[in-house]
Amino acid sequence: MSLISIRMPEDLEQVLRPVLERDPDKGTEWLRAGFEARLVELYQEWQALRISTARFAELLGVSPWELADLLRDRGLKTTNLPG
Repeated sequence: MSLISIRMPEDLEQVLRPVLERDPDKGTEWLRAGFEARLVELYQEWQALRISTARFAELLGVSPWELADLLRDRGLKTTNLPG
């Protein structure tokens, strides 16, 4: 498992710290939910041809091949070509 550090405002940290101390897996759940939301947002941009495949992958922090796997696993189109 990797450790990720994210800077956040102090007032937000005060709210989140007690929750994460009670349930450390909650952070993983929140991170996954944030990733999925970002994936959907970028997928829409990509399907509208506003961003390239390379840029889509870069913004998600994955390779283009990993992106194709992520889309396939979710039953989404793996191309933004018409048809």
